[in-house]
Amino acid sequence: MDEGTWRATDDVVRLLGFAAKRVSRRKVDLFRLACAEAVVDGLSPEDSVRELVERVGRNVDPVAGPSAAPHLRSRADEAMTQSRQRLLGSLAETRGKVRQAVVEATHAAVAALILKEIAGYRDRWDVRGYGNSQTNALYRSLVQGGWERAYQGNVTLLRCIVGDPFRPVTFAPEWRTSTAVALAQAIYTERAFDRLPVLADALEEAGCDHPDVLAHCRGDGPHARGCWVVDGVLGKA
Repeated sequence: MDEGTWRATDDVVRLLGFAAKRVSRRKVDLFRLACAEAVVDGLSPEDSVRELVERVGRNVDPVAGPSAAPHLRSRADEAMTQSRQRLLGSLAETRGKVRQAVVEATHAAVAALILKEIAGYRDRWDVRGYGNSQTNALYRSLVQGGWERAYQGNVTLLRCIVGDPFRPVTFAPEWRTSTAVALAQAIYTERAFDRLPVLADALEEAGCDHPDVLAHCRGDGPHARGCWVVDGVLGKA
């Protein structure tokens, strides 16, 4: 892959595969978490997967260390089983109720699937022993389609987190003033991305004239935790 392709393509799976070999596992997990959070917007407030995503988010740095991974896998397995049962059960509902039931169950399955990846899973699903071949095929189709849409719809977030691998930026020590670091920490902790233009001003006052850094802070976004500029100020890999 060359820089032109990196900047132009919307194929997130390809971009993520390229970036994953060049950035930390933390950044890959933060991107996946951002995708899971976007999917969860389609769930009801009481859905168990929403609670699981929020729990992972509170322990996001690192997202899934060795001690956390077994617990997260167990919780994600439970969420996957629940959403699968809801999806298969919805097939028996009346026609008027099926669509919403399928949509909700699919959202839950996709979010749980992404969380399983964060927790170290490599298999996307295991549908053996659930329903017949037709319902399994339906489940596989819906979840795979949702998984792909969850990733493909967030190419801007991937670029926000990874930056441009072809143009790595070294953050000079003098840029990391107490004001800049405090702003970056608040943005990271509170997800206060509306303060990024203020961070740009602070960096500029500290002598930063890098066009990519300043343009990213003053751009429209969207932004996510793990933003390459915020991480650069904080010294996070």
